[in-house]
Amino acid sequence: MKILIAISSKEYSGPTLDVGMNIARAIQSSTTIVDVGQKISEFSLKDVSMANEVMESWDIDRPGVDVLEWAYNYLSENQFIEEQALKDGFPKNVLIESGTGRAEVLLKGSALENLSMILRNGDIIKEFKG
Repeated sequence: MKILIAISSKEYSGPTLDVGMNIARAIQSSTTIVDVGQKISEFSLKDVSMANEVMESWDIDRPGVDVLEWAYNYLSENQFIEEQALKDGFPKNVLIESGTGRAEVLLKGSALENLSMILRNGDIIKEFKG
């Protein structure tokens, strides 16, 4: 069984992440935590891509990374991530671009074997179907 936990902000996603991760832990399921940001229009996709490259060279995070980092810290505090991962901190430098508007990081969980975090941009319903 797989569980998908959708989060949207540091401010309101705590209870969602708490319930989802505790269910995942109880049934030992593969789990993905996803933050879907605003859709980027096709017209400005090239500009956004160039902006992401510039932000990377300036060591500025793309929008949404802060929410994933917050979720990572939550997972650390609640012992869902292995101890070695805690020492290294949130691996934002290993966010893997895996398609238009999608970045993913795979984590080694202590409570779950398969745990990943995804940052996507687009229509939230379409992104969850894809």
